[in-house]
Amino acid sequence: MMSSVPTGPANRVSGGWSPETVGAAIRGKRDHEAVAGHIGCAETKGQYRKTRDRTECETLFDDLLKRLRTDRVEVVMVQFVDTEAD
Repeated sequence: MMSSVPTGPANRVSGGWSPETVGAAIRGKRDHEAVAGHIGCAETKGQYRKTRDRTECETLFDDLLKRLRTDRVEVVMVQFVDTEAD
């Protein structure tokens, strides 16, 4: 059985958990948990927005790994893919 837990500011309002909370929950059993992360979106003043800026995406993804206290994710989701150009 696989479960998912939404993270991030918008998800905390609707009952999701922060990356720090998820990181604490999987500590000590990381090799037995599959973790997903996302790229392609950023948050500004509580509003998600699309970004394809490589530096911004790398910075945000590195921040997610740091907040989860892990060095990897098993699943990467690319957000806001609406056209072939995306």
